[in-house]
Amino acid sequence: MRVAGIKMIPVRTPAGTFKVWTKRFGNNPATKVLLLHRGPAMTHEYMECFESFFPQESIEFYEYDQLSG
Repeated sequence: MRVAGIKMIPVRTPAGTFKVWTKRFGNNPATKVLLLHRGPAMTHEYMECFESFFPQESIEFYEYDQLSG
C-alpha cells in the first residue's frame, strides 16, 4: 500500500543499506519545515499534530523518522 507523500529513502552505510521514512505535506517553495523526531525510543507519530496546523498556513513540511533495517 502506498500513501501519498510517504517515501522510504535508502541510505547506504558501511554497516549495510537502511531506509529512512519520510512524509511530505504541501508545496510551498518559500516556506519549508523539516520535523525530526527525537529518537531512538520515539517515532514520527507525535509530530502528526502538525498535519492539522501547517497546511492551513500554507507551510510545506516534511516528517522524518530514524533509520530502520
